[in-house]
Amino acid sequence: LNKLCSKMIVPLIKQNFKVWTFLFTKNLINSFDSSKQILFFFILLCYSVINLIKSNKTLYKFIVLATLFMFANNTLIALVVHSINRYVFYFDWVIFVTFIILLNKIFKYQNLRES
Repeated sequence: LNKLCSKMIVPLIKQNFKVWTFLFTKNLINSFDSSKQILFFFILLCYSVINLIKSNKTLYKFIVLATLFMFANNTLIALVVHSINRYVFYFDWVIFVTFIILLNKIFKYQNLRES
């Protein structure tokens, strides 16, 4: 049985790789709800990485780490099963926390400029 499965795996991967890639892409987009949200998270990740390199602050470390964990979670789910909301909602808090933290930073900067 092991020899049979070993001989079957390579032809099956070659035969179904294109279909699987298409299915994985659709599942990944579905796990983020839309391609616009994926783009938003990529922009947020790039912004955080650039600022982390410039300033090395804990805020940007948190945003980079949380965003990477969210991407990893959604990618692992899209690899295995159809991504339904019950599997990916655990990281929905990332967008709200990031938004609140960045707003807090903006308001602190405005208060410092006014005083």
